[in-house]
Amino acid sequence: MKNRIYQPHQEQSRRGGIFVLAAGLMVMLFGFAAFAVDISYISLTRAQLQKSADAAALAAVIEMEAGWGKGAEITPAEAALAIKQAARDVAFANEAGGLRNVYLDMNRDVRLGQYQWDPVQDKYVKQWGVSPYNLVEITLHRDQAGSTLG
Repeated sequence: MKNRIYQPHQEQSRRGGIFVLAAGLMVMLFGFAAFAVDISYISLTRAQLQKSADAAALAAVIEMEAGWGKGAEITPAEAALAIKQAARDVAFANEAGGLRNVYLDMNRDVRLGQYQWDPVQDKYVKQWGVSPYNLVEITLHRDQAGSTLG
């Protein structure tokens, strides 16, 4: 019998194996990076819209004073128009998500009402459309007609 000497198999060519693995990992890495950028952009846009809505609501509240109380200088209808116009002007002066202005429909996106104590229910109650106004709700959009690209 012949003595057999163990010889390892000849190495198979593994050249380029890491390249395929690295290419797959790069695709995943770029995918996760794109996802992170998209989520960041959405969060930034939401924060900017909230800032604009808060500023518009503050402008609307400042305009409410002229139509409130015994010394009201204007009628509730005039107050409503001034309130909505002030909210629209301030909202349009702000930017959200790369758009120069945001969209606000004065009839749909600005709600006016009263916030009053109800002793029967023992809590504060919101009543929309009731004057004299001391409550405002602003809803802003950035994907409607009227929004322009920045």
